[in-house]
Amino acid sequence: MGDRARSWTLPAGLAEPPFWHACGAGLLLLIHSVLTWQFIEHASVTVDENICMPAGVLHWRSGTFESWRQNPPLVKLAAALPPLVRGASFDLTILNPEENSTDSMRLSSAFVAANRDHYFSLFRSARCAILVFSLATAVLIFQWSKSLYGPWGGLLSLGLWCFNPFVIASAGLVTTDMGVSCLMLATLAALRGYANSGTWPRAVACGLLLGLAQLTKFTALLLYPLGLVLLLLIATHRRRALVDFCLLMVPVSLFVVNAGYIFDGTGMRLGDYRFSSRSLAEDWGGGNRYRNSWFADIPVPVPQQYVLGLDQQNSDFERGAYTSYLDGELRDRGWYHYYIYGLALKWPLGGLILAIAGLALAAARRFSVGWLEELLIYFPAIAVLVLVSLRTGFNHHLRYVLPAVPFLCIGAGKLARLPQVAGRWSAWVVGALVAWSVFSGLRHHPHHLSYFNELGAGPSNGWRHFADSNYDWGQDLFELKEWGDRHPEATSLHLAYFNIVDPSLVGIKHSLPPVLSSREGANVSRDLPNDAPQPGWYAVSANFVCGLPFVAPDGNGGIVQIRREMYTYFQRFQPVDRAGYSIFIYHITPEEANRVRREMGLPPVEEAPP
Repeated sequence: MGDRARSWTLPAGLAEPPFWHACGAGLLLLIHSVLTWQFIEHASVTVDENICMPAGVLHWRSGTFESWRQNPPLVKLAAALPPLVRGASFDLTILNPEENSTDSMRLSSAFVAANRDHYFSLFRSARCAILVFSLATAVLIFQWSKSLYGPWGGLLSLGLWCFNPFVIASAGLVTTDMGVSCLMLATLAALRGYANSGTWPRAVACGLLLGLAQLTKFTALLLYPLGLVLLLLIATHRRRALVDFCLLMVPVSLFVVNAGYIFDGTGMRLGDYRFSSRSLAEDWGGGNRYRNSWFADIPVPVPQQYVLGLDQQNSDFERGAYTSYLDGELRDRGWYHYYIYGLALKWPLGGLILAIAGLALAAARRFSVGWLEELLIYFPAIAVLVLVSLRTGFNHHLRYVLPAVPFLCIGAGKLARLPQVAGRWSAWVVGALVAWSVFSGLRHHPHHLSYFNELGAGPSNGWRHFADSNYDWGQDLFELKEWGDRHPEATSLHLAYFNIVDPSLVGIKHSLPPVLSSREGANVSRDLPNDAPQPGWYAVSANFVCGLPFVAPDGNGGIVQIRREMYTYFQRFQPVDRAGYSIFIYHITPEEANRVRREMGLPPVEEAPP
């Protein structure tokens, strides 16, 4: 491979860590498992989980992939296996096409109805499958960083992953982000191995992992241009690299994708599709811009539901399907700086400084392990960050940038070499930053989903910066139940809960809070009490206080649409307590209600007789 090839090989003397380094890595993995399990037990079922896992059960039971096709099936299938082993059932009449079998509300409700007695325990078992993806990612991070920076570098990178609240929250919830992070990292690790050997078995392994990554989340499509660019660079000393990519890696990956969907709809004519995204349809009403072109007869080499899922996801971004929230501002489109800003607030500061320092040292070519190695670490991280930042149709989930985090952790491993040139003081600085990161991450355990670092003024103030899955995803229902048990004086609780899950599953009886009177310009639903505010006890999800629209259980077994800003009037009151961090508790007295009503120009409420 010549001089360039040596940048891909393991530095001499670093091939095998001492036994105690391996024990240290094992201890970190154990701690990560314990922390994540405690989060799993603490967090109630969140918004997307109550669709993702039931969709996986439906995939197994029916052999079809229409349900929640916005994400490919691999992670859903993996998460559904433990519940199926434990006896999770499903009413397959939901597949009746006349009843809209892909509707997420009906999917979630049908699963609750069939598994009401052990609903939450089924989800705890499903979350364990996601933890396995996180542990596999952690092992890959350790091995990759160790091969470049030695055992201490491997342990440093591993620690940044294992104690990161952003990572722990993603490892403990049934979403597809941890799966795609794991398999994107595994694919590029295999590509790194191929660069060293250049053998066809390595190329086949790259193709297999590339295909599995496509079955986790559409973000993994980024691996095709990433792999092509990296192999173009490798081709300077591996002449067969591009040939292997085109004739082995890509065909093998396409076979895996089709096998993952049981070849359902593979080879369907492009002209026979009906698309919903504007880029593929004739207009917003749906159609197919290729139907009358010469492209119409081309067979599409991937499954039908894979194509339709990608189209549906693109449609959501093009339309700006959801309201976005950042720093107190609601709007119909997103922000380019959303994810960078989010990483700055959601990653413990000590770890964030180490990750930035690793990038800075790479740019300055200090402790360089070769430009190809550095490119393989930072090119994917930057590409993921750029890709998600450009999708500004809406911004809801910082977890979309999770696939970049393993690479940033690996790059930070080079700080373990800093004491070799800067002296012992630098070891104390690095150690202090690691300790700061660990302490900050554990300080609010197990509330990892609501975690914000010191720049965000902690989780108590996180709602002022971000909402939705970054802070309030319905995870604190158990906390609300415990709060209610401790406060029997809070009778006739009015609850606005940001979720599809009915609070009666944990024994909470409630009614909805009133919304703003139409005189305040609110679009009041006939299903909701109005003429707010009124005295009483209230529990309101932070997302509704921020003004996000969604649905809420009505307390009678139904679901009511909560439109934008219906409950923002609670910002005028001071919470008396919280359930976790995401559910605000208010005790509004008649005097407080009348004070706010005067500010709004509303008539006062009458005080109840003594």
